[in-house]
Amino acid sequence: MQIRHLQYFAEIIKSGSINKAAKKLFISPQALSAIIASIEGELGYPVLVRTSHGVTPTEGGEKIYNDLKTIFPLVESWMEYDYEETAVSIDLYVSLAMSASMSRFLVKLEKEHPEISVSLHSERGKGILEKVLKNPHSMAICSLIDDIHEKFIYAIEEKNYHMIKLSDDSFGAVLGTNYFPEKTGNLSLDECKDMCFVYSSDSNDVISKKYLKYFGKHLKSKVENHASILCMVALNQGTIFLPEKAVKCEPMYQTGMIRVLPIDERKEKTTHYLIGMEDEFLSEKEICLKKMLYEYYSSDEWYR
Repeated sequence: MQIRHLQYFAEIIKSGSINKAAKKLFISPQALSAIIASIEGELGYPVLVRTSHGVTPTEGGEKIYNDLKTIFPLVESWMEYDYEETAVSIDLYVSLAMSASMSRFLVKLEKEHPEISVSLHSERGKGILEKVLKNPHSMAICSLIDDIHEKFIYAIEEKNYHMIKLSDDSFGAVLGTNYFPEKTGNLSLDECKDMCFVYSSDSNDVISKKYLKYFGKHLKSKVENHASILCMVALNQGTIFLPEKAVKCEPMYQTGMIRVLPIDERKEKTTHYLIGMEDEFLSEKEICLKKMLYEYYSSDEWYR
């Protein structure tokens, strides 16, 4: 029986609901129910009574909860014990479009939790999935369109991973200040015929495949490692497509060198997700990082 599982049990009692507790703990209600079932299996008796209004502790559950009030302060003192710990770096994979959004987060992480070391990697969606699933001590921030969302869900559920929705977004056309400066507001597909589309040479770039046909000129980019470099290409040579909120994190957008225009006829929606293992498989530092990522990206802080 893990201490963390007992902490989860205590949170359920305080919340009065498995769903409410799951939301606070950033894990799924199904995983939380499985943990309670495991506790009950070890004890040999039920600890919760489930009703239409939530949950209440059984007599045995009430005793455990009261004992935990005494035990948890002792556990916290163990955690605060000062000792030299070998630094462990957590691999964090970020989709190319979201790379610039990490700058402010890393500053915040260093300030609030200097003991957490993060090794940052930029990948496309498919590459992120492959690498995260091979490394249980890794997490990812990725942008998924509906076409590939279901494939991700299917792949991660078998590996004790889950996806947490962070923010809705939509793709827009990124143009340099001097590239068709007269075009403002929303961009129509008909206007795209006069432009050059800078598309990716990466076969996994599904957005490029969707929009290529709407442009009169095409330019294949060999640069795949960072969205900021693609934005630089777009300054004078053409237009690229990136999620609008992600573009607002780019230094060139903030200095007015590029702009992002929504497309009228084809609004390609995307959703930003946090991918990681269920908390029961993570260390305290990994859980802390996961919660910080959720709080940062589920607010407006990251792109404003």
